[in-house]
Amino acid sequence: MHVGRPWLRICMCCVYFLLLFLSLTFCSSIQTTVHRYFFSSSFLLLCLQIYTKDKRRNGREKERELYRL
Repeated sequence: MHVGRPWLRICMCCVYFLLLFLSLTFCSSIQTTVHRYFFSSSFLLLCLQIYTKDKRRNGREKERELYRL
């Protein structure tokens, strides 16, 4: 099972978006709300994409193990 790599990727994405969010909080209030919604939605989509890719990879590995047996 590949547990370490996807979590590392998700943590890196969290740090990246946190830095973006902090840099945007110093802008005007209208811009921050728009950017906040935009970046939070894109972050959730990115996390879902990473999660589904890892699920598919695990499924493929299980299929290969079955074919080996």
